[in-house]
Amino acid sequence: MRIHQRLLHHVIRSAGELSPLLANGVLKSCAPANEAEVERYIHYASIFRSAGEAMCLGIAQSRIWTIITDDRRAIRIAQQAGMTVASAPQLFHSWAAASHVPESVLGRILRDVPTLAQFKPYSGMPLASWWSVAASK
Repeated sequence: MRIHQRLLHHVIRSAGELSPLLANGVLKSCAPANEAEVERYIHYASIFRSAGEAMCLGIAQSRIWTIITDDRRAIRIAQQAGMTVASAPQLFHSWAAASHVPESVLGRILRDVPTLAQFKPYSGMPLASWWSVAASK
């Protein structure tokens, strides 16, 4: 999964280490590992303006990984290709539950996400209401 670097650094500073998530394989730092992944990346790059979405889908499809994206078009295309998709609110919810992050810290992080990652959950997104409640604390 690719996380915006500023957001990742903020999460680490605000709530501790992500190394357990990296060590357990919940988060992975990755790049195309073979020609097939590069070809899938090129395929998706012809569809998306964002190299990040194209890379994410190309690698996830090749490795049969769940992807985290909030781009509605990427969600639709990934699902049509048979990929499993999760949203940022689902990721943050799982992380907060597994890490036992204090509510005040979680609230501050979620309030900072729109600025740091240019993301705000839309109303129909899974766990969008959880996000709103948690961000208010």
